[in-house]
Amino acid sequence: MNRLTTNVEEQLIVKAIQEEVTWENLPKRLKLFMASKDDWHRKIKEYCIKKRLKWSECHARNACREGEYYDDLMRYLRKNLALFPYHLSENICRLMRVSPFRYYCDMLYEVMRNEKPYDSIPNFSAADALRLTGIGRNEFIDTMNKSRGKKFMWKMNKSIVKDMLPTVPVDIAIEPWWTVCVVNLSLEEYRKLSPEELYVIDKICKEDIKLYCEFDPKVVRSLYRRGLVYFDILVLPDDRFQVSNLEGFVSNREQSYEDPIEEVLYAVFVASSEHATISELAATLQVDLDQLEAAVSVACRLGWATKMLDPAALLNDSNQPGSPGSEGEGLSFFTSPGGQSPSHDGGGGDQPRSKSGIRVAFLIDANMTSYLMMGSFSPGLKNHAVTLYEAGKLGDSNIAEFCSDLKSLESTKLEGELQQFVDHALSLRYALECLRSGGTATDTDDELEEAGPGVVNGELENASDFESEFSFINGQGTTANRLSLSSDTGLAGIVRGKRKKYYRVDVLRCESLASLASATLQRLFQRDYSFVVSMIPLACPPLVASYNAAGPVHFGPPSRAAVTPWMKLLLYTVFECGPVSVVLLRGLRLRLLPPPLAGCSKALVWTWDGSTFAGIGGRLEGTMIPGAVLLHGLNSVLRHSAVLVQPFQEGPDSSPVTVDVPLPLSEDRFKSHLSGSDDETLQSYMESADELSLKTVGYIRFLRVGSLEDSVRWVPQAVEFGVPLSDTELCKAVCEGAVSCELFHLFSLPKHQDAMQQLKKMLHDFIGEYQANGLVAKLAYTAEKTETGRRPELTVNFSSRWNPFAEPDSPSPKKNPRSRRRHSSMMSFDGDILRAFSLAPIDQSPSEPSSANKSDPLDDLDVGDVPLPGTAAAAMGEVVNPAVKLGILGCASIARKVSRAILLAGSGVELYAIASRSLEKAQEFAKANGFPSSAKVYGSYDELLDDDAVDAVYVPLPTGLHLEWVLKAAAKGKHILLEKPLSLNNEDLDKMVDACESKGLQLMDGTMWMHHPRTERMHKDLQALGDIKEVRSTFSFPAQILFPGFLKNNIRVKAGLDELGALGDIGWYCIRAILWALDYRLPDLVTALPNATINESGVITACSARMVWIKKNRQDEQDEQEEGETTVATFSCSFHAFMTMHVTVQGTTGALACDDFAIPFSDARAAYRVLSNAGFADMDLTWRLESRDVVVDNEVPQEAAMVREFARIVSGIKRGGGAVERGWHDKAKKTQAVLCAVRDSIAAGYKTISLS
Repeated sequence: MNRLTTNVEEQLIVKAIQEEVTWENLPKRLKLFMASKDDWHRKIKEYCIKKRLKWSECHARNACREGEYYDDLMRYLRKNLALFPYHLSENICRLMRVSPFRYYCDMLYEVMRNEKPYDSIPNFSAADALRLTGIGRNEFIDTMNKSRGKKFMWKMNKSIVKDMLPTVPVDIAIEPWWTVCVVNLSLEEYRKLSPEELYVIDKICKEDIKLYCEFDPKVVRSLYRRGLVYFDILVLPDDRFQVSNLEGFVSNREQSYEDPIEEVLYAVFVASSEHATISELAATLQVDLDQLEAAVSVACRLGWATKMLDPAALLNDSNQPGSPGSEGEGLSFFTSPGGQSPSHDGGGGDQPRSKSGIRVAFLIDANMTSYLMMGSFSPGLKNHAVTLYEAGKLGDSNIAEFCSDLKSLESTKLEGELQQFVDHALSLRYALECLRSGGTATDTDDELEEAGPGVVNGELENASDFESEFSFINGQGTTANRLSLSSDTGLAGIVRGKRKKYYRVDVLRCESLASLASATLQRLFQRDYSFVVSMIPLACPPLVASYNAAGPVHFGPPSRAAVTPWMKLLLYTVFECGPVSVVLLRGLRLRLLPPPLAGCSKALVWTWDGSTFAGIGGRLEGTMIPGAVLLHGLNSVLRHSAVLVQPFQEGPDSSPVTVDVPLPLSEDRFKSHLSGSDDETLQSYMESADELSLKTVGYIRFLRVGSLEDSVRWVPQAVEFGVPLSDTELCKAVCEGAVSCELFHLFSLPKHQDAMQQLKKMLHDFIGEYQANGLVAKLAYTAEKTETGRRPELTVNFSSRWNPFAEPDSPSPKKNPRSRRRHSSMMSFDGDILRAFSLAPIDQSPSEPSSANKSDPLDDLDVGDVPLPGTAAAAMGEVVNPAVKLGILGCASIARKVSRAILLAGSGVELYAIASRSLEKAQEFAKANGFPSSAKVYGSYDELLDDDAVDAVYVPLPTGLHLEWVLKAAAKGKHILLEKPLSLNNEDLDKMVDACESKGLQLMDGTMWMHHPRTERMHKDLQALGDIKEVRSTFSFPAQILFPGFLKNNIRVKAGLDELGALGDIGWYCIRAILWALDYRLPDLVTALPNATINESGVITACSARMVWIKKNRQDEQDEQEEGETTVATFSCSFHAFMTMHVTVQGTTGALACDDFAIPFSDARAAYRVLSNAGFADMDLTWRLESRDVVVDNEVPQEAAMVREFARIVSGIKRGGGAVERGWHDKAKKTQAVLCAVRDSIAAGYKTISLS
């Protein structure tokens, strides 16, 4: 039987516990994971404790005794510093006599005793402890300091800690509708009760309804302070609650343990509404009703939620039910569902439009709350900011006060970033006031109603007196929390009155919304809001509407794709102009910048997903990169994301000049912002904006292009949807435009939703055309293939170059930019050549109309990752930037490693085919090495070479077969990656190189360490070593120990296949390393050392050699000391010695050493050492040496990097933009020349061979 994964096991065990399966009925496959029945009972108890379940209502009653269960529960809670389990108060408080106050005092003592910081207490536990004990962060620190004394060496005096903790709970706010419960009193406690207390205890025990308002508050509080009573907060399914400010919230760490109530609490903060009952809220969040009731009860207890009471019941009941002296029928006001009278209908809570008007959600992000908290603003404003950050929502009941606090900042002038905080705060105030006013400047007649009796100017005549009568007096004689009335305009809302248009606005934090499931989020929006407005910038807008567009209207990005560079490209296409833009695909490795980017002074870079890598990327503003480091920056980012790049050339316009034109657009706004533009251009821009359905809130950013001496021209750079908060003036302009166009009126909402759906579909169709499998990409590639042999020309039909005077062929700036039909261009770059093809206008799409029954992939764009741009792969095997199709000739063991490297190299190369002399062997090789199913398998090498689809071949054949198959591959037009050594002699290598160069083909040797990023880094450090004096390199391994039979059977020791043996196999690496260190200068003299080992077949299995570079004698007599100076290098290679791969380069001022130069110890990173600053010390008795270790990370193994580099060269040649890199040919020839010289020296009795 197969063992299930741990995740599935746990799921099955949890399901069995929930279904209360006994040990006897437990499936056998689950019993395998339990040691015994006791182990099963232990798992049941642990699960129930983590879920805070009541013993009598869960499976734990069948696994352990009640006392044991609750003892373990309290032990678990204390260990994790968890929130007190108020929903289990009947057992914890009444039976176990553990009060919340005593529980938190013990918790604080344990934290102080162990000298843990206050931050170690979780958020809700710290807040509840502060409420009951009065010990917050400052009190905690003060107690800790006082408990340390000098006589104790500043150590904690634990006895003092206990004495300094409070002995009685602080006075807490008690709502009149809370119920009072009695603990199990001892006989001694009962005897000490006063007559008033006996009366209260007796009444509590005899009556079912025991509301706090029925008793004398002083007596109840006296009993509470002594721990004789506790309070229970009854939450019913039909109750309604309103979340208020999180006053008293403690921003400590979140809990690291499992607590379902705390988890639900955060969702309650965001999703609660005074118009939604508890049962409706449970349906919205899809959570258990009991869990939700317990969570809301905790929120009420902490003072963060208020029960909504029906004002009609207050007016109809002349006895003022709920007052301390009321009894009888008046209690129905507090105990009826939702605080309603029995006859009152509390329905209609699920309608987003309440009696007061429209409900609106304004979406902000965590950055906005950070600005409010860090801006050194008023305490009230910070309190609202904390509520927004922690709860994720600021309800309409707090918005008026919030706006008043924001208004106080109008005259505030700060410096630097602090002024940015003020600007955001003021912009937020303007946006909220615009929304609360309903988007109207004045009252309208249809919003007026007759004034009812007792109403003057829309207010109750005796509102203040009326409210004062419904305040409750606590034991200290101070006013407690008043009942919150479910009215929209205070008490005046309970009667009909004359009032102006008013929208209820909630501010929501997107990061909190992101914690909710997508379906839950959409249910929340549909239930509570008529429309939603987003701020700008909003990194990841939530899914406001469902897939079928059901839900509130969204004044923000129509989809997540609208905040990616796709929207910029669509904007340029519809407006038929835009800045010079280059799209680079993820995974590209650039060696040179493409023509539009080459020579630019700086460039703006956007990543496709809005993420930032190495400080480059972002979504809204992008990142400005100097041209000097643009190549390096792009290569860093392209490893992770596709990018959009816009260059700026040297000249007066090297810095971008932009203007933000607020939406909705108007002719006056265009003229006032885009100075110097002609009327025809402005009119065409208006038409393009209408085509994009941009009658919404937001702005279009226009960029000035051209020369300052020329007429000013503006082209669109970006469009953003929502209300901008970073610029106060722009925010005002956007709000004024929304008011003037009545965008927020009820009759305008359906029109806006239809327009956004149209834009969403247009954007989706555009992405579908130009993504990897888009039809336009395929057509563009097909058109290029029809002109074979001709290098495609780059046609950049944008608005113009940045500096037209530097580009003689650029369009004349004096031409009317709309006088002819222009097209933008979609670009891609493969490392050598920039590809450009026209972006077809929307009304001239080359694709056929989609069928009516075709599923709409818009949903995928919203719920998944936005597609990347794409010319890398297309449907039906067609490619725009085709990957290099690589075939392998032979199934040698080294081919296994290279085939893996091809699979890791990325999208630029494809493992296309494998060939062997036996078809069965080729099939087995492909299966064993994870070849893709599309890979072709051939039973002969000639069949693979005859396949016209193969671009290049990797040849791992024995060295003796290289000449034959390289010449055949070159004759078939295949580029060649050839395993080293390339040849048995110099003449054969010359034939191979000539054959490839005559056909314009690349030949590269498989020296993989050359392509590791460490190699490039080491070469830079070589420049600091001074004159190179000596290089030593060693590569050896004990072949007979590591590979038994190697010295007899391996092809490397057989004369007919590879007579160079160790010299050709591993000596090649040593020779290449020496030449690399000396800039590939051939040595003057080569001498094999007399220690060579040659087997019976005449194959070299071990050897060493010495190379000498002799400097030419200088004619200047002053430099006589330099005459005859030499550089020496030695290497050793062996199939018999201990494994070593070492290279050391020694110069006049330093040395460099690498212990794994050929094959790194790790495929993720590699290291080397740089030695410097050597000298004698202490009278020459000792000497000093500085050693610096350098570690270089690599993205892929060096073999994969080699394949990438080879594919890059081949792709450039294939597409017409690149050329054969003859440097690889020269390096191979020089390595081969030294190798053959060593062999010749051995054959000549270790004589010196001259290569000068």
